[in-house]
Amino acid sequence: MRNLVFFDLETQKSDKEVGGWTNKRDMLISVAVTYTMRMVIITRILRKTLAP
Repeated sequence: MRNLVFFDLETQKSDKEVGGWTNKRDMLISVAVTYTMRMVIITRILRKTLAP
């Protein structure tokens, strides 16, 4: 079985709200999730655990 890793990043604001992708730092991370097929491990990183 292949080991596929999925990554999903959700932001608090859209690119339109921050004036385009050149201002992506201003989008602010809401949640980041990884999922691996080989070792059913799900990791979530919530905004409060990230440095501002």
